[in-house]
Amino acid sequence: MSEKIREKVSLDFEGDYFFESVSEHRAVFVLRGQGLGGNLADTDPQTTGVPAKEPTPASEDSKKTAELVRSFIDQVQQVLADEDRATGILLRGFEQYQPLPAIRDRFKLDGVCVADYPMYRGVSRLIGMDVVPRPGGMKQRFQALQKVYGEKYNFYFLHVKHSDSKGEDSNFEGKVKVIEEVDQLLPLVTRLNPDVLVVSADHSTPAIMGQHSWHPVPVMIHSKYAKVDDVATFDEYACGRGMLGLRPGVQLMGLALAHGGRLRKYGA
Repeated sequence: MSEKIREKVSLDFEGDYFFESVSEHRAVFVLRGQGLGGNLADTDPQTTGVPAKEPTPASEDSKKTAELVRSFIDQVQQVLADEDRATGILLRGFEQYQPLPAIRDRFKLDGVCVADYPMYRGVSRLIGMDVVPRPGGMKQRFQALQKVYGEKYNFYFLHVKHSDSKGEDSNFEGKVKVIEEVDQLLPLVTRLNPDVLVVSADHSTPAIMGQHSWHPVPVMIHSKYAKVDDVATFDEYACGRGMLGLRPGVQLMGLALAHGGRLRKYGA
């Protein structure tokens, strides 16, 4: 469908755009040109059976963008009118590109990403990390990490998506199965004997809610400098009683660097 959209949708402005499917039902839409802002409301209502929202600009510099987005959505709906599986698109996460500091410049780390899902691969590239070819299955992902370990990197990001996907589908049993699969594969990582091993998540997705939530996520840090507490299981309730306590996620990188002996001094 993305090819059909590219062929038949035309936007009238001094610039260009591209639309590309990335994974499953997701795609990326990019506008390039002068006078464009990224301060727009999402058109995705985040609820089934509810009409899409308007791409309303929240600032003056995003009005032109809103007009182009509205034109794009209307044209796509016309182009896909005869399709069975999808007859329109929902857009969310509008933003104007701003260069991000590279992980090498900010943390003195040479990083590599092992992930299947496009968003995490893209974010990794934005901060200067290398990205291995898509490994495929879960076990292949862990094996891909083993292959690049120790080559030229000292920071490794391995991402698992499907525990989140199963949570969003309210599939509790499926989510448990994914977590158990990861648990069985973790020895492929621990055998590498990393200086620091961090296991965590970027957010909570309770199956009972079927969506992202505000709940604290479990975090584990393993290193020779880590203090051992009496927590024996890795879950939200047990980790809440652990040595790390409840902390903002922005502190995690500093803790990881400290546990790896990569800071001259921690704190003032």
